[in-house]
Amino acid sequence: MRLLVYGPDLSVPQPVWMSIFWPHYQALSSCFPTTFLPMPPRREARNRIGHKLRFRMSRKALAPRLVSQVRETHQERGPKILLVYALNTQDLMNVSFLDQVWNDFDVRILNLVDTLQPRPDLQDQISRFDLVLSFCDELAQDYQHKTGVQTLYFPPHTDVLGYHSIRAQRPVDMILVGRRDAASFQPIHQHYSAASSTRLCLDYVTRTQTTPMAQDEFWDLMSMYGRSKIGFCYEASSVQRFRNRSPLTGRWMHVWTAGCTVVGASPKSPAARQHFDWPEATFDLPDDPTSAIALLDELLEDEAGIARRRKRNVIEALKRHDTRKRMSDLLEAIGVAPPETLSDQLRRLNAAVDEVATS
Repeated sequence: MRLLVYGPDLSVPQPVWMSIFWPHYQALSSCFPTTFLPMPPRREARNRIGHKLRFRMSRKALAPRLVSQVRETHQERGPKILLVYALNTQDLMNVSFLDQVWNDFDVRILNLVDTLQPRPDLQDQISRFDLVLSFCDELAQDYQHKTGVQTLYFPPHTDVLGYHSIRAQRPVDMILVGRRDAASFQPIHQHYSAASSTRLCLDYVTRTQTTPMAQDEFWDLMSMYGRSKIGFCYEASSVQRFRNRSPLTGRWMHVWTAGCTVVGASPKSPAARQHFDWPEATFDLPDDPTSAIALLDELLEDEAGIARRRKRNVIEALKRHDTRKRMSDLLEAIGVAPPETLSDQLRRLNAAVDEVATS
């Protein structure tokens, strides 16, 4: 088989949030013969006419190259699977760049990696796909109901095999990256940032003056998580684009993979909770700052607990949340036999579980 991934071009600098897709690409290429088809660069236009002109210019320049890449795979045996990464409407519109070779794929899969809604004006684009994946179970159900296209709940994942860490030396007590509940986190951060505090609570900024490549940015992120005892994660229902949904998001994958104890506010979705049902997978902080700080102090003082959760969280991430495991489930759902390269990677995952368990 051949996997063709149409998504953000991570060989050039991208917005910071794109770095989380680097480990996906890395894991996919370890499992399958993979062709990466780069989407047009994300350029903002000042008005609608400008946007249309940019789109047409990009299409004229890029479409022939994409068509050529696809046609280079024609002599290969086995099914050709197209996996499209879509964060927004623009990504969905970019699928038209593949019109000339659309029927050359045996299976066409749309992977919704953000909260793009199933709007009526997108029906024609959605209905071209054989399967829609969504990281949010409720959003997957909405697509199934409103578009009639088969959908699959596809929880977040990352390259756990490549980035897991059980290192014991962790000089950072607590780390927060990105989204937070300000009312909850700000008093905690102020408390531990006081001159009298002996704890280090890091509000981590992943980009300043430079624009690093995605692989470097993700490596830095995981390196910092791997040097931290506790990682903050907050559920997303208060974010407007989530529309009160509370799914499991990729941040949990990164923190478990790095062997941190997870604190914050857990996802509320029952489907999400099935994916972190092991003991001490996450600790919900009390609303009262004084009580939250007391819980954090208790967790940090319990060195045996920090070590126990470090190992357990990494083991569960290897078992449940690696990209290779997700792709195995996907191939089973579409009735495609896994290639030997994927089977070999799954054996490596199992070996890593045993290695961590006996360390």
